Amino acid sequence: MFLLLEDNEEALGYAWIEIREYIHQISIVETKRNKGYGSSLMECINEIANDRGIDLIELDDWFENSVA
Repeated sequence: MFLLLEDNEEALGYAWIEIREYIHQISIVETKRNKGYGSSLMECINEIANDRGIDLIELDDWFENSVA
């Protein structure tokens, strides 16, 4: 499943989710970071998990991703 985060029809970020395993990727456009968009995307992911009876969400970051 792919989620696209938009604000006023501008694409700001995305999430790639595999329900049975893990969230593949989350990304927010660099100029739009630290504005709550990532939290908004995670809230949507949490709602999807809750609707499917999933009670554990794991999120890792890449080795050289100090921002995450």
